Amino acid sequence: MRRVCALCGRETDILIEGLCPDCYRKTHPLVRVKRDFVGIVRCPSCGAVLYRGRWVKDNKVIEKLILESLDYLGKVSSTSIESLELRYGLTTAIVRVRGTVHDLIKEYEEEAPVKVRYSEELCPRCRDMVNEKERAIVQVRSVVPINDHLRRLVIDITRKEAMRVKRGVVF
Repeated sequence: MRRVCALCGRETDILIEGLCPDCYRKTHPLVRVKRDFVGIVRCPSCGAVLYRGRWVKDNKVIEKLILESLDYLGKVSSTSIESLELRYGLTTAIVRVRGTVHDLIKEYEEEAPVKVRYSEELCPRCRDMVNEKERAIVQVRSVVPINDHLRRLVIDITRKEAMRVKRGVVF
């Protein structure tokens, strides 16, 4: 028995919630973009990318940021980023998603355009190198227990050495 789709009026053998498979796919997308845009901040010196408040030196982080901006509404078997050009300002990345939204519909591909806002900024490590800042942790270990007098002596020597290095008097 042939049935009629409520949206397009076409006769079909399969109806899903009163719709033919094509109309069901149109009204129930496989993927939805969660945000208006994905912000990508990259260090031009070392290539690290800002990811969740930390600078990460991994090439997969940009792809991960883009894929995390998607909300999967069906059964997804694969995702891939088809086109992505990183240049200043707002660009668009095309994400191709393969899967299905219902068990009666075969797997198909759907494209999701994701807006990407790209910018470059020096990471803290590169910024310190450019500004010629040096940081160090000084550990003092002793065989004998350290009393207040010895502690003050070590701190005093460390300060004097730091001031001498700061003035440029290095031997």
